Amino acid sequence: MEEFDALASLGQYSKSYEFSAKTSEFFWRIITNSDQYKQDLIEGCINKFSDMIKYKSMEQKKPYFDKLIPQL
Repeated sequence: MEEFDALASLGQYSKSYEFSAKTSEFFWRIITNSDQYKQDLIEGCINKFSDMIKYKSMEQKKPYFDKLIPQL
């Protein structure tokens, strides 16, 4: 999880929108394809992802809300 912590921090505080978006997408793919991963990894990714997007604007969060609907 140390590598995931580092990646999440880099993505969260990056000034590059592209890098931040790719980092968020990385965690999102693990979360939404959870059948392939261990439960503790998934929980860690959920926490990292939520921390990464917590302070983003609703406009930046909207694509994830749109992707969340098919997951329900």
